[in-house]
Amino acid sequence: MTTSPLHVGIDVGAGTVKIAAPLEQVLNFNRRWNGTVVDGYAIVEGIPTLPDFEKTGVAVHNAIRDNFGIPTSIAIGCFGPLNLMTKKIIKSPNLPEWEGCYFTVWEDIFDLKITLDNDANCAILGEAVHGAGKDYRYVVGLTLGSGIGGSEVINGEIKHGLWDLELGHMCLDPDGPRCGCGQYGCLEAYISTNALRQKFGAEPRDLADRPEVWQYYAKYLGRACEIITMCNNPEVIVLCGGIAKQPGLLELVIAVYQSLIRVFPEEASLPRIVIGHFVQHSGVIGAVELARRAT
Repeated sequence: MTTSPLHVGIDVGAGTVKIAAPLEQVLNFNRRWNGTVVDGYAIVEGIPTLPDFEKTGVAVHNAIRDNFGIPTSIAIGCFGPLNLMTKKIIKSPNLPEWEGCYFTVWEDIFDLKITLDNDANCAILGEAVHGAGKDYRYVVGLTLGSGIGGSEVINGEIKHGLWDLELGHMCLDPDGPRCGCGQYGCLEAYISTNALRQKFGAEPRDLADRPEVWQYYAKYLGRACEIITMCNNPEVIVLCGGIAKQPGLLELVIAVYQSLIRVFPEEASLPRIVIGHFVQHSGVIGAVELARRAT
């Protein structure tokens, strides 16, 4: 007897965990699941990320079983940096209890091998496959939040180097502010939510009506997009995360970007800069697609 497929994606954040699967697959197992639907994906949110790594795995396992059924493949997008071969969390600044933990422990809980990748890689994969980058061969994306992540997806596949890309730590000015990584002048040191909080003395959600904040933000994000163009020249640069939806920000970023581009002739094709389609759900949707490819 052939088992019906159930491809489950898991997005692990420092505060909560999300799980998702294709809706039609979920309905084959459980027509009474408790969650929301986003573009054909069944999504369940709000599973607490506990300091205890193993207990969190058990809670996620139970949530998958209760809402979706028994998965045939699982992929996890997690903060990092990660060792994808050993499935180890190398660093975990926002959840220090998880530093050094191995997702092989979760494999024992799930009784299933998992595919692991960086959360930013999963987010941009989700946008490249079904979101704002779906019509493009070569997609680069930035995830804008408490940290700044980034990824490249070419022909629907995440580009892996020796380690994950660290687009949030491209150096914009070696004399700039000190970043949490120890380097000076990182993109993250300018435009992460933590950096905005320190510079402007308020929570980012309370800064929406202050134009000078977003002019400052666009100055550095536009510069980052110019560097990405010079180094990679993708077809599209996708901006993900809730901050990307700030009214007028995209236009400011494009204006800064266009003011900096000087090398390319007028007839050259330059990357489009667009806002991600899924916003906060791109990571878990990308994880589903990673799980789908694992079978």
